[in-house]
Amino acid sequence: MRRIHKKFINLLEKSNTVQIEMKYLRSILRKTLNRMVVMEEFKAVQTQNRTPAHSEDNARHLQVEFALTKAQLDESFRLRYRIFVEELGAKIDCATPLGIESDHFDAFCHHLLVRDITTGQVVACTRILTDTQAQVAGGFYSAKEFDLSPLSITSGRVMEIGRTCVDPQYRTGATIGTLWAGLAKFMENNRFSYLMGCASIPMNDGGAQAHKIMMQLRAGFLTPESLRINARRPLPPPPIEPSIAPIKMPPLLKAYLRLGAQIGGEPYWSELICNNVICVILFIEKMKVTLPCANLPRNSPLGSIGIKLAALCIMSAIKPWIMPIFCPLKPRSILLF
Repeated sequence: MRRIHKKFINLLEKSNTVQIEMKYLRSILRKTLNRMVVMEEFKAVQTQNRTPAHSEDNARHLQVEFALTKAQLDESFRLRYRIFVEELGAKIDCATPLGIESDHFDAFCHHLLVRDITTGQVVACTRILTDTQAQVAGGFYSAKEFDLSPLSITSGRVMEIGRTCVDPQYRTGATIGTLWAGLAKFMENNRFSYLMGCASIPMNDGGAQAHKIMMQLRAGFLTPESLRINARRPLPPPPIEPSIAPIKMPPLLKAYLRLGAQIGGEPYWSELICNNVICVILFIEKMKVTLPCANLPRNSPLGSIGIKLAALCIMSAIKPWIMPIFCPLKPRSILLF
């Protein structure tokens, strides 16, 4: 497709009969090409209305879908407001008095929703930023928190998830499994090699638990030195009085580690949520959990991913949300096609 565009432009440049401003034409063609790339990603997964076999009885009323209209996007933004702002008390400048939590990165994301088809309500959502979109944007969202330059040496496609949240009444394995099955199908169809996300460590004890957890993670869960990333605002010093409380690994972080995820490096101290944020990198080929999955083809190289990711949330009591780790894209429109 890119070759066709290039040949077309060259042909017009050589023609003396076509009177057209080439700079304007190039702009139009590039925008068209970018739009086609995004549409191709969306084409892979549009609506998935069945969940993995393990949760069929509990999730038969749930379906996963992409937000294709502004109304659907607003549904996810309102859910995010209820969870991040009202429930968790996050200090988000972009939140509006109308109950909408949205930032300028949303215009460049694929928004995945879980809907209760009996009520029509959106009960879970996440947003996806792909490597293709990141190139248009000029960088990842998480670059504000981490130096991601070491990851540039990795091969294969990468996608980032963020702003993931679940309605309090639907925080079950069925809901999370449905959401992750949709993510997995998107990863499979678009041939992503790894996923970036994050997990948070609470600081309500002054950081004692965070330091203990990091000691354990440094002992065997860090990425190789060549892929080590640095936090732009490091973990505050530990409290003077040592804590005698046992280590309590956050459920989401524990589940990631069980799947074979690695920790990118030292955590980032987030004033936004008063937590330490850990960059988690999950290479698909290194995922450990394999269970039968009714939704994905067994002969696919990624055929077991859906249930693997669903297991991430079922193995532990999942946290209600995952803060973003991925990147912004240059605004084109709130809808991507």
